[in-house]
Amino acid sequence: MRLAVRFLAAAFAAALVFVLFAPACVFADFTAYPMSRQFPEDSVATYTVDSESAYATFSWYLKFDGNTYDFANLDLSSAQWINYVTGFGVSADGKTLFFEGVTKDLGGAEVYCVCDENGVKTTSPAAVVSICEAGMPMPPVMKAPAKVTATCGEKAVLSVEAEPQEGVTYNYQWYTSFSENLADIKAIMDDGFDGPSIEISSDTPGTVNYCCMVESVKDGKSTNSYTNIIQVEFKAAAPVETEAPSEDPSTPTGEPVNPTEAPATETPGWEPPEGKIEISSAQLAMICLTVVVSILAIAVIIVVIILLTKKK
Repeated sequence: MRLAVRFLAAAFAAALVFVLFAPACVFADFTAYPMSRQFPEDSVATYTVDSESAYATFSWYLKFDGNTYDFANLDLSSAQWINYVTGFGVSADGKTLFFEGVTKDLGGAEVYCVCDENGVKTTSPAAVVSICEAGMPMPPVMKAPAKVTATCGEKAVLSVEAEPQEGVTYNYQWYTSFSENLADIKAIMDDGFDGPSIEISSDTPGTVNYCCMVESVKDGKSTNSYTNIIQVEFKAAAPVETEAPSEDPSTPTGEPVNPTEAPATETPGWEPPEGKIEISSAQLAMICLTVVVSILAIAVIIVVIILLTKKK
C-alpha cells in the first residue's frame, strides 16, 4: 500500500513539473533590443529590452575601454567609468539599465543584455552610448521590431514609433546594412525612406538588415538616435499545385453513355505536408495536457493493479 501511494505521488509530481516548465519553450527571447540613443550631458540615459516570456531573466553588461563589466557584480568600485556618472542601476524587472548624470566621457561605451530562459541564453546586439552637450533635446522612447518575416513577392512593412514630446519634431532616415553592426549602415536615399514606416519586398529568399535614424529637433537644436538593426527574412513562396488535364477528355463514340451512372472516383490518400511543421502555442499546450493526463492515467492503473495484487 505504501509503495503504491509513493508511486502515485511521484507520478503526480513529475506531471506537475512538466506542466509548470514545458510552456516556457513556447515563447521567444527578445522582442525589443537596446537602442543607440543620444543623451544630453547631466541627463539620465536609459537602455531597455523586452521579452514575451514570463520566465525570462536579464543580465546587463557594459564594454568600456577594452573591459567588460557585469552589473550583477555589485563590486564595481574599481571601474573607471563610474567616475563619468552620478549613479547607475537596473530596474526591478531587469529590463532597463540606467545611468544618472552622464558625461561625455562615457560616450563610445557599449551596453548589451543577455536573456536567460530556463538556461537558454540569447545575447542582444550592443547599443552605443552617445552623449551630447547639455540642453539638447532628449531622445524619444522608440519602438521597433527585432525581426520581420515576409514571403517573397509580398511587401514587408517596417515601422518605428517615437513617443511624442512637447515642442519636439522628428525627422526619419532609413538605412540598410550587410551586417548587424551600426558601423556598417548605409543611408537609403530613394523616395519613401524618410518616414516612420517603409515598405520593402524581395523576389529572392534571404535576410536583409535595416535601421532607422530618428532626429529630434527642438528650438533649432537636434540629436540623433538609432533603432536596433531590424532583420527582415524573406521566405520562398509555397509552390502552387495545379491539377493535370485529362489525357482523354472526350467520350468514345463507340461506347454508350449511361447518364445515371456516376463516374468512378478515387479517394485521395493522405500526403504529408511539405516543409517544416509549425506548432502553435495552443497546440503545444494541448500536447502537454495530453501527456500529463496520460501519465496520471497510467499511474492510477498501476496503483489499482498493486492494490488488487495485495488483496490476493
